[in-house]
Amino acid sequence: FTVNKWGLVDRFGNEILPLVYDEIKSIGDGVFFARKDGNAYMMIHKDVAGSVSVKGTATAAPTASKVLVNGAAISFDAYNIDGNNYFKLRDLAYALNGSAKQFEVTWDGTNNAILLTSGTAYTLVGGEMEGKEAVAKAAVPTSSKILLDGKGVALTAYNIGGNNYFKLRDIGQAFDFGIT
Repeated sequence: FTVNKWGLVDRFGNEILPLVYDEIKSIGDGVFFARKDGNAYMMIHKDVAGSVSVKGTATAAPTASKVLVNGAAISFDAYNIDGNNYFKLRDLAYALNGSAKQFEVTWDGTNNAILLTSGTAYTLVGGEMEGKEAVAKAAVPTSSKILLDGKGVALTAYNIGGNNYFKLRDIGQAFDFGIT
């Protein structure tokens, strides 16, 4: 996991400070220490004390991947972060649609939550399986809650270019399909 830049987000994922700092540390009670380009800063955000988190970016390297779904090879645009492959969540739902492992993906903006429903057909929203640029991109850990069948789950995910990418092994474990 290569950390490039740091920033602050609130509990809803809203940016408080942009991801431009070389380092940010919480000192406590809404006070933060930051370093950028060799300069040190002390920042006070009393209005968000206790409700912000420090987020760092990672470098996501593009990787072409094929996945077998019911014996058919499907090509995905995916990213590699720290030796793990990450796939766009909606691409996985699209590819598994109609199989025994299908799942629905919905967004609850009010609660900043990604809702996953196993055994339910996926509803197209557009943009599924579209090709991406073959260039490395910044990946920000997602701040959204993730609910699987109404229960909170801990899955490793990054926002890359406005889409959520999940570690393939985590999704395989959550929906009980094999990864080899």
